[in-house]
Amino acid sequence: MEKEGAYAWLSLGGNDVLMLNDARGIEYVFKRNADNYRKSKFYNVLKPMLGQSILMSEGTIWRRQRKESSPVFAPKPIEEMIPDMVDAVESMFRRWETKDISKEGIDLNFETMFLALDVLLRTLFHEDKKEKAREMQAAIITLLREAEERVWSWFKLPQRITFLLPKYRNSLHLLNQTIHDLMVARERNQSYPEDLLSRLIKSYGSSDEERKLLRDQIMTFLLAGHETTANGLVWSCYYLSLHPEIWRKMQQEVDVVFAGQPPSAHNIKELVYCRQVFEEVLRFHPVVWTMSRDSIVHDKIPLEDGTHLDIPPNTTVMLCSYAVHRREKYWENPDAFDPERFSPDTVRKRPVFAYFPFGGGARQCLGIRFAQIESVLSLAMLVQRYNIHLKPGQAIKAIPNITLRPEGAVFFRLLSRQKIQHGVSEPFEVVQLPELTPLKSQCPFNQVAV
Repeated sequence: MEKEGAYAWLSLGGNDVLMLNDARGIEYVFKRNADNYRKSKFYNVLKPMLGQSILMSEGTIWRRQRKESSPVFAPKPIEEMIPDMVDAVESMFRRWETKDISKEGIDLNFETMFLALDVLLRTLFHEDKKEKAREMQAAIITLLREAEERVWSWFKLPQRITFLLPKYRNSLHLLNQTIHDLMVARERNQSYPEDLLSRLIKSYGSSDEERKLLRDQIMTFLLAGHETTANGLVWSCYYLSLHPEIWRKMQQEVDVVFAGQPPSAHNIKELVYCRQVFEEVLRFHPVVWTMSRDSIVHDKIPLEDGTHLDIPPNTTVMLCSYAVHRREKYWENPDAFDPERFSPDTVRKRPVFAYFPFGGGARQCLGIRFAQIESVLSLAMLVQRYNIHLKPGQAIKAIPNITLRPEGAVFFRLLSRQKIQHGVSEPFEVVQLPELTPLKSQCPFNQVAV
């Protein structure tokens, strides 16, 4: 294995890029001198979907969007959303009761997407669009794949021409129509609570420009609010199926913490080990696996060894969590799955920006607390009710799109713990971890520093 490097210069799609693996340098870009680093040119591929939303905008527009959305993600409003999250998970379990999940199995790649969309619509939009979940999932994947392929490709059609092709045009139309329906329904009925959708509608005027900004905002929350959480959950199930001893330890904690009571804002806080497991999943397999910024003026990025990197204007700086989360400098035996890395004492010994699954600084993911609570809650309810087995014979591949999702269906067999208690015996199965090869060439985190 080659020596790890704090940074590397590489070419992506014909662009020279600095891949920065140094925690001090990452903190500098994200936080200490963030004003000199705007969203990189690579994000432009998302504009047909997200326009000038909070994920894409800069300056005054971004500050306005952050201000109008932030109150919804404060601690108290999120705690009030927990009963809706619980109902969504219970609804998923009821659907499973009609399926032979112990033998034929179930595709958790789809089920987690369905769940995350249901949670999002219940909590932030107070709407029920579950019947569109499969179509929306397919449309999102189609558009994200086009965007990611465009980032890595040397030769590509102009995006305005690509989006004339039926599969892209139809996918975007379906998502736009879903958003239009949400907006019209809310504007006609003013009896809804003060959720995210209500706040957004009140924040924008009736001009074409304002309506476009409203559409962009809703699209971003629909996309980012469930795509990332869903992928985090399916990867959690995948790795936990390979480590049944961790699943059992989670069950022990959940049984004590819940003690036969439904999840609540109070007892979720006591799921210490479950939270550590989810944090380790995001270390081992970050959903948003790379972020990038473009420098505005000349700069010098400080590194942990006391040296500095000379950064010309308009340089793209790539911050790849997949790489940094596996650096031996920060993580002992990084290829091992170990939730104990996130015990409080161990966390305090690491640089803060050795771990950044949700970004960092002022532009850290607005929904970080929402995503953490939803994910830990969903996993806790799952381990409380089931034992889980990855069906053998599947070639699980990680596809490095904008998010790091599994390719295709991922089938698991689930056996109710209640059945086990009534005499149905079925031990956990240990499955060999397959190589996740698609990242190797695109994430050269073992290169020698230059």
